[in-house]
Amino acid sequence: AFPLNVASNRFPRGLFLWHNAKSNVLYTEVPYALYPDGTGGVSFHSDAKNAIWDLCGCDQGVSVFFSRTTDAVVRSDEPATLHLVDDALNYVKLTEPNAYTMKCTLLGTASQVDRTTFAGAANFSKEGVLKHYMMGASTSTGGVYVTKGELVFTKASSASVTLPQEKTGMSGSEASGYAFTPLTGSWKNASEAVVTGGTLTLEHGQVFGKATDVKVSGDGVINLAAGVVQKCHTLTIGETVYDSGTWGGPESDAEHKDAHFAGTGVLRVVGDGLGLMLFIR
Repeated sequence: AFPLNVASNRFPRGLFLWHNAKSNVLYTEVPYALYPDGTGGVSFHSDAKNAIWDLCGCDQGVSVFFSRTTDAVVRSDEPATLHLVDDALNYVKLTEPNAYTMKCTLLGTASQVDRTTFAGAANFSKEGVLKHYMMGASTSTGGVYVTKGELVFTKASSASVTLPQEKTGMSGSEASGYAFTPLTGSWKNASEAVVTGGTLTLEHGQVFGKATDVKVSGDGVINLAAGVVQKCHTLTIGETVYDSGTWGGPESDAEHKDAHFAGTGVLRVVGDGLGLMLFIR
């Protein structure tokens, strides 16, 4: 496969990346290269083990972002944001090729699944009403943003989750919806996690790092699952910045309870800390 450069093209229906080849790279060198209003999408097939989507420092918008492989990467050397505006469509699943024709099926009314890793300075923004499961171990220094719907960083589980579907020509085991087994999702190098609307759900306490600044305002909610203790650098609620203490919802045992939090887990704000202190006498 050759690198695909779509700098001067528009793809209203989106693109599928598959094939186990190191040269399988999608470059988007102009803003919103797939389609101006974000109605297109990108889907990584399970065979796309070395696929890369390089944002090239340009913001992109999609209504579908779905990955069936843990080896695909979304990257950008310069800061760039992938905007997921999933207001109507859901994930797209590839069926088996038939006479060299790849068939596509629209599935689901609730969720999308992302197993990719974000790297470099790439940001991710959840802006649609649907739920999106984040299962990649992202290394990017970029930020995570939620303005609508729900973004879930999952915890590895042996129990399968089945997503409901709306339109499908499938039969057999996936006739009632796409089933997947959750993996541990994380973004430990994130510069910030900002929730201005919708819900950010953390199913475990190792999603972000101690250098990540967490901000919540407006109608935004941070949902912390039972047993979760997520550390962060600072916490901003509205316009007030906190650099210490534990925060959580009404049913948590956090020191500070706030309506912007839900669940029984807690967010521990560590600030800069004291570091190493030596006393010489």
